[in-house]
Amino acid sequence: MEKSCSVAKTTLIASPPAEAGYNNIAANVLTFVQCETFDLADSYFRGVWHDKDVEFVFDLGCTVSIKPYKRKECITFTKFVLQVAVTGLRLRNGRNGGWNNCGVKDFSLELSMDTSTWPSPVVEDTLASVIGVDVCELPYVSFPVIPSVAARYARFIAKNHYGDAAALDHLVFVTRY
Repeated sequence: MEKSCSVAKTTLIASPPAEAGYNNIAANVLTFVQCETFDLADSYFRGVWHDKDVEFVFDLGCTVSIKPYKRKECITFTKFVLQVAVTGLRLRNGRNGGWNNCGVKDFSLELSMDTSTWPSPVVEDTLASVIGVDVCELPYVSFPVIPSVAARYARFIAKNHYGDAAALDHLVFVTRY
């Protein structure tokens, strides 16, 4: 039998709604944008003013196809989704683009095999404020998950924020399949 893993892009499946009139939605954190276009509202996430406990849920699943060796009879394909081993998280804090007045402060990362049960966080930490930092100089910060955790879903929770709201520029899950 031949087995191949088609790694689907991490998918956002639950998030807070965008504030009326704005396009800085949570799905934007999955896309890396060069600094020269950073001030566009569709390149980062900013939460609703003064909200706490802003959370996103991501599907980390990997679709695997198994097909038998070629025979004279019809070939059937079976697809199912596997979990991944999460070994870390890379974040780039946001500042609300040109407004420069927001950012995630304390956060946690939880991993689970389903979206109804969330064990204790595998990462809990504090990001430094990037208010006042040039958009081309926003640093990435890495957080290891030791030992790695097998999971299908990840929940990122911004527990509080700097300035007026939570803002996040980029988020990458470090995984093994």
